[in-house]
Amino acid sequence: MHDLKVIAAQREGDRLYIAEGRLRILHPSVVGSLWRWTRGDSREKSLAAVQSCFMDALALAEHRVARSAAAPPGPTQEGARRTTRHLVAEVDKACAGLRQMRATYIDDDSARATLDVLRERVAGRLATLRALSGEPEAPRQAHACLFDDGLSNLVIYAIDDGDGFASASTSPS
Repeated sequence: MHDLKVIAAQREGDRLYIAEGRLRILHPSVVGSLWRWTRGDSREKSLAAVQSCFMDALALAEHRVARSAAAPPGPTQEGARRTTRHLVAEVDKACAGLRQMRATYIDDDSARATLDVLRERVAGRLATLRALSGEPEAPRQAHACLFDDGLSNLVIYAIDDGDGFASASTSPS
């Protein structure tokens, strides 16, 4: 939960690093960049940690959904559903951090592609979790699906009726 909150708290230009097994934010500075470099931290390590954080949170939520489905109606089932809803909400908030990371790495096509693929995977699994846990579709937030591609185009990733994704690219007028 800590790492999801850290990802959600990022601002454009912030870098992530790992200390004591947890994600931390490093605000932009020359000293901070040198410090990160001397520690051997890298963009790739940060992205791997972010991916792991999302996948772990989603796996836990999926486990809770399975547990609630197997439990008889009552407090155990409702507790598992409540935990799942909480995890889904935290993952949704952390998706805003992915948008900030994408803006930070505007000149790195590989990092941006990694973040886009992660966002698509997360959105698909969140949709499945919502359906399995009986949560209505309304809580989805549009901000989690909008990305600026850095070329004055707005790329919108929308979840379609199935497991796929539709994307549209528009130019602002």
